[in-house]
Amino acid sequence: QEALEAAHHEVLGSLKNAMSRFARPWAIALNDAHRARLGPIAFGYRASTAEIPFGYQLQSYRKGALVLHMLRVLLRNVSKSDDLFVSVLRDFVASNDGREATTADFVAALTRKAPGKWNWFFEQWIDGTAIPTYSWSSTTTTAANGGVILSLQVRQSGVPGFRMPVPVRLEFADKSSGQIVVLVAKPDETFTIPLPKKPSKVTFNPGLAVLAVVKKD
Repeated sequence: QEALEAAHHEVLGSLKNAMSRFARPWAIALNDAHRARLGPIAFGYRASTAEIPFGYQLQSYRKGALVLHMLRVLLRNVSKSDDLFVSVLRDFVASNDGREATTADFVAALTRKAPGKWNWFFEQWIDGTAIPTYSWSSTTTTAANGGVILSLQVRQSGVPGFRMPVPVRLEFADKSSGQIVVLVAKPDETFTIPLPKKPSKVTFNPGLAVLAVVKKD
């Protein structure tokens, strides 16, 4: 978690975790305008700019690690464990042993183990540079059946045409907990979720599941 936090804040241009043992303080680009000119991961060394000459390392090694973490979370939401993610990595290594591998080779390994259309994920995170900002709030009301209705309001900005499944962690007074996943695909959405009881705590995007700026309204 500490390593994730260090990479997360470096990519976002924040000094928050600069003292972490996993931090690379020299890789923190504080200027928003300079950071916006960085190329995507897909550009390789060409992602660097005159203002951020270490942009390749920042994008490929720091953001790249966060992209793999996001994929791991997505697959865990489907399979309920990390086994599927590990299987994809092993397939990728075995299939490309001894030769140069590409992003397309990785997508092929992913599709073999988790059939489906994954182009959207790689187009957003590998071919693009946009990072979403999520502003969120939640309220609860009592349902007619005695349960609870959780209303989750999410505003997405900075990423036109972007969509991403985002986990939401729910904690209850009896120490139990659970998780739901909402697909954020619009600038402004309200998700209505029936629950058996009122949560004592709601956490949007726990564990840095998605690379994003998260603000609670």
